Amino acid sequence: EEIKEENPKVFEAVKTHFSNMPALKNYTINEDEWAYLALHLMAALEKERATHKLHALIICATGYGSAQLLKNRVVSEFGKNITVVNVKGYYEINETTLKGIDLIISSIDLSTMFFKIPVLHVSIFLNEDDVHKIRKVIGESIPYHSSDRPIPAFSLQQKKQIYTEQLSEKFFKTYTYEPKKEEVLHDLLQKLSINEEEGYIREMRKQIQQRESMGQIIFSDTVAVPHPAVPVGIETKIAVALIPSGMQWNQYQGIHFVFLVSPSYIENEGITIVTKAIVRLVDQLNVQQEILAEPIFENFSSKFIKLIE
Repeated sequence: EEIKEENPKVFEAVKTHFSNMPALKNYTINEDEWAYLALHLMAALEKERATHKLHALIICATGYGSAQLLKNRVVSEFGKNITVVNVKGYYEINETTLKGIDLIISSIDLSTMFFKIPVLHVSIFLNEDDVHKIRKVIGESIPYHSSDRPIPAFSLQQKKQIYTEQLSEKFFKTYTYEPKKEEVLHDLLQKLSINEEEGYIREMRKQIQQRESMGQIIFSDTVAVPHPAVPVGIETKIAVALIPSGMQWNQYQGIHFVFLVSPSYIENEGITIVTKAIVRLVDQLNVQQEILAEPIFENFSSKFIKLIE
């Protein structure tokens, strides 16, 4: 019962896959025996966990002393699981510093910048809450880790609410031809500039350019996620462009989805939930194809909402 409670994924995986083995499929095996087999798999996973190290980049505002303090705390607490590859200041982030990195640990809030890898905002003193957050990421980096438990999902109503707070049809556009990058940025910024301060578009362009210089905003061969290095808007909102025929974005030839994210400089509750759904879309090629087959707002919404967790 304890194994089923603490390690449900391992237990179910053992039952599912071992029961189909030729040597076992003709036998009726009770749950006590499945749990015993699961113990062996759990032991192997723990051994793998001990040898698997995440490559981390530590980001601090400026001070070298505070950066070293955070680095030493991380190494002291997680030396068996994490290798600190580098320590950088905020404005030193670029494509080179992010190469080969599995995790960013930052003493400054990067919640309005989006990366394909996990980003954790922590205190330079690495308090208990921070330690718990890092342990969670370490656990999630290994399939069926022993700390895995079912995570309560949002209800469909909650997903729709989170979605509609940031995306709407007035921020949506489909191109029936192959547009240029500047045209897409111009069109989406025009849509997002509604109810914003004067100079919003000019400042957004400046900050998007700054963000691109700090690291890749192309999440895959088909998905681009331009966004500012520093929040510019009053409201949090996301504009979406669908390009069924594909377009060129810098050196990428087949971009079909552009998510222009405009975080608020006031508050951004829920934005990471939606941006994580964008990252999930990157790996869901079948969902991408279903959206592009009928590139209208209703179809996009119905498919995208399901990716929110």
